[in-house]
Formats: sequence, structure tokens, C-alpha cells
Amino acid sequence: MVVNTIPTLQRFTARGRALVQRLKPQSASSRNVLKLAGGTAGSQVISVAAAPILTRLYGPESFGVLATFASILALLNVVSSLRYELAIAVPEDDDEAVALVWLCFVLVAISTGLTALGVLLLGDQLVIWLNEPALKPLLWLLPVGVLLSGVYQPLSYWAIRRKQFGLLAQTKFRQSIFGVATNLASASLGTIGLLMGQIVSQSAGAAAIFRHSAAELLRSAPGSAIYLLKTLRKYSHFGAYSSQAGLINVLANTAPYLLFSSLFGSFYVGQLLVAQRILLAPASLISTSVGQVFLQKVSEAHRQYVAQKAFKKATQKLASLLAPSIVFLVLLVYFFSSFIFGRNWAEIGIISLSLTPLLVAKTVVSPVGQILFALGKTRLQLFAQIVLITVSLLPFTFFGSYSLPFWMAVLAWSIFNAFGYILFWLLCLMGSQKSTL
Repeated sequence: MVVNTIPTLQRFTARGRALVQRLKPQSASSRNVLKLAGGTAGSQVISVAAAPILTRLYGPESFGVLATFASILALLNVVSSLRYELAIAVPEDDDEAVALVWLCFVLVAISTGLTALGVLLLGDQLVIWLNEPALKPLLWLLPVGVLLSGVYQPLSYWAIRRKQFGLLAQTKFRQSIFGVATNLASASLGTIGLLMGQIVSQSAGAAAIFRHSAAELLRSAPGSAIYLLKTLRKYSHFGAYSSQAGLINVLANTAPYLLFSSLFGSFYVGQLLVAQRILLAPASLISTSVGQVFLQKVSEAHRQYVAQKAFKKATQKLASLLAPSIVFLVLLVYFFSSFIFGRNWAEIGIISLSLTPLLVAKTVVSPVGQILFALGKTRLQLFAQIVLITVSLLPFTFFGSYSLPFWMAVLAWSIFNAFGYILFWLLCLMGSQKSTL
């Protein structure tokens, strides 16, 4: 008996396509999350895989210098464009959004010049205040970092506006692989290799985004400084409030490194930095991607009850995915820290345990905390950031009066920080309950 295989093959193919369609995320938001998560996943795998190698090439003290440098750079980056990049997703008119991109470029160029002048005039005093003499010959990298990172930020938000999530995912992968490659290639140079890798990991991919959108960005570029000034004035609330809120937010993340360094030294701060990076790697895979898509989705919402619903749903999704993974990683690092990172990193296990409350709260709340920006609640955002940093820095008021072990100081800071993020989330929820956009 001859069996006609063509109809059978067709039925099998049709069933396969139907199965793929059922497995494929149906909502655009879910597909966008998967695109960003794919790029972030690759970058995080590279960073985590490289960590045991880097901790054997660079000691805890070098990572401590990196923590101080990265903290200063983060503070400068958050004000380099006065957070006008956050407004790129807001205008209905693309020409106005392009003007915001170019406005950010101009502001970054000004900030780069001011940073170079500050390093020249105040560099020695800064090193003395931070009690970090090893940083002195490396301060020239600060204006370089401000320029390169500052150019990438508005381009990444432009890509979000254009829903170029695949392109953005590629840049995330490039940032990680080029950053690690820089660290490895420059290991013979000492601590400077870590600092150069930090800059590369924050800026690689900017050229790719610009090339992809060059025609539109150049064709619609503002033709006069007057138009830029009008754009600056129209979105001045981002400069007046969002930049302050952003600065306070970054202070909440970076000030502890600077304070811990002055109180306990680079050796312990280096281990704190590596612990946070390793433990936040899988969390940022989901949280960053969800946060960026969440920002774009909320910006398109026409009524705030939609924004509030998205806010709650995103929080639930993040909490259910991230909390178990963080606890598992903390236990893994605690029991196998010396084996994974080397003998010089024995303290990293107990430090990881101390960080657990902070890590869970931060990775869940930070991505959805952008809702106040998207809804234009800049004053409430500023107030929420002030509450967060005030609560998180409270334990430092008594660290100098008591001779606490480093892990205990980290635990106190972690608990206070977690409470601060809970208060921050409640304020965001309150802000999303207003009746009009």
C-alpha cells in the first residue's frame, strides 16, 4: 500500500506552527521584554563567567578603587545631560524628540569640559577627602567616561522610543563583551584596566544605534540654537526635578561605597562591589528589561488607571521571579566564595548574606519606580528619592561611633535600604492613583 506522505507532512507542519504560535508571547510588551532579556542575558553570562578570572588578575584593593571611580562617574553621568534623555519618549512629534537627543549631546559636551576643569583644579582635594591615593593618577579618565557614557544614554532612549528593542539588546551584549575584553587585555597595566573596562561597558554600542538612526537624527536635527533653547525651556521640569531626583537616586547607590571606603578601606569595598555585581547579574537580566519596556508602555498610556495596573502587574512579576533567584545565588556564593573567586576573597560570602534584603528590594522596586517619570510626577519623584536616600544613609550616622565588623555594617545598611525601597514603592503607587495624566 502506498502512503501519500504529503498531506501527513502538511498536517505535521501546521501543528508545529500552531504550537510555536501558542508558545510565542502574544503581547508586544512580552516580546519586547524577551528581546531585551536576550541581549542582557548574554551580557550577564559573560560578566559572571569572567568574574572568577578577573578576581585572580585584580585584587580586592583594585576593585575598591573601581568602586570609588564608578561611584564618582555615576554621579557625574546622572547630571551630564540634566536627565533630558528621559523626556525623549514623551513628545508626540518625532522632530521634537530628535531635538531632545541633540540637546542632550550639547549638555554632555558642556559637562565633559566642566569635569575636565574640575579634575584639574580639585583632583588632589578629592583624593584626600576620599582617602584613596591610588585614584589620583587615574582621574583623567573621568571626563572620558562622562563623554562616552553621556552620548550613549540619549541614543538608548531614542532606540526605546523607536521600539528598536532588538538593536538595544545587541548594544547590551557588546557593552559586556567589550568591557570584559578591555579588563582582560589591560590586566598587565594594573587598576587602570578595570576603570577602562567600566567606561567601555557603559558606552559601547552608541555608534551602532546612531548609524541605525543617523538619517532621521541628521535630517531632523534642530537648525538653530534658538530651537534648542525652546526645547530646553519646554522640558525644563526634567532638568529642574528629574535631574535632582536622579542625582539623589544615584547618591543612594554610590554614597555608601564612598563612605565605606573612607571608613573601612578599599580591601573590603572591593569585595562588596564584586558581591553586588555577581548577585545582581541574574536579577538585572529581568529587572532592567522589564523596566525599559514598562517605561515605554506607561508613556503610551492615555489614562492613569492603565498605568497603575501595569505598575502592580510589573511589581508582582519581578517579585516572583527575582526573590528566589537572589536567595539561591546568595547561598551559592556563601558556601563556595573562596573556590569561585580565590583565596583573597574569603569575606565575600558573609558580605553576600548581609546584602540579601537590599538586593531583593532594589531589583523589584527600581525598574517600576520609573513610573513617576513617565507620568510627569517629577516633584513626587524627587520627594520619593529624598526619602529613599535619607533612610538608606541613616546607619552611617553611627558607624563611626562603633567598631562594627564590616559584614555587620553592611547588614545594617542593607536592612535600612530595603525599608527605604518599600517606602519608595508606596509613594509610586500613590502617584499612579491620580485621576488624570
